[in-house]
Amino acid sequence: MIYKKNTDLDKILSNIDKQPKLLSAEFNNVNSFKLGPLSFTKRTQISVLEEKAKMINNYRVRTKKLMGQLDFLHKNFEWQENPKSVLEKVFEIARIIGEPFINETTVEIEFLFGRNVDRKETIKFVK
Repeated sequence: MIYKKNTDLDKILSNIDKQPKLLSAEFNNVNSFKLGPLSFTKRTQISVLEEKAKMINNYRVRTKKLMGQLDFLHKNFEWQENPKSVLEKVFEIARIIGEPFINETTVEIEFLFGRNVDRKETIKFVK
């Protein structure tokens, strides 16, 4: 899933990178007219193209930032790909309270969890 999102963002970025050439051609087209459009019209067209260029640049910056955030999330949450590492992470940040309740085929462990370690949870293991 993460790799698909990264690939999608790569495609978007590739498309964004093509836009400056197209925009440059539009600038050249507007600037090439010596006769024809009034200078006011020409300035208006150039102003519109400059605004387009800013939007393209902002879009490119936001896309690259999103790619970085996606990469960061993937690296920091890849431990979730395997059940054992999920349990290790949970108990790394949890506080076990009391004694485990052991039955013939099950074990129940109560622990405190959450940002302020104020949420009581019980996990049940089955043999």
